[in-house]
Amino acid sequence: LKGVQSEELAPYATVDFVVTYEYRIAGKNMGRFRGNIYNVTNSMYVGRKDGYGYYWGLGRTFNAGIQYNF
Repeated sequence: LKGVQSEELAPYATVDFVVTYEYRIAGKNMGRFRGNIYNVTNSMYVGRKDGYGYYWGLGRTFNAGIQYNF
């Protein structure tokens, strides 16, 4: 393509952590707890590049959820 210039970016890796726990009452599965941590090491990396420049990837993020069965 005319005017397009390819660039080599440094390689990177991220580490994610997930934990899930199912809880029971009287032998019946009542629900589940789930927790996630993304980019545990808080690595800095170029997430994308477009016509406006480079953009850093997300740093360490986390979330959790609970599910209840009734």
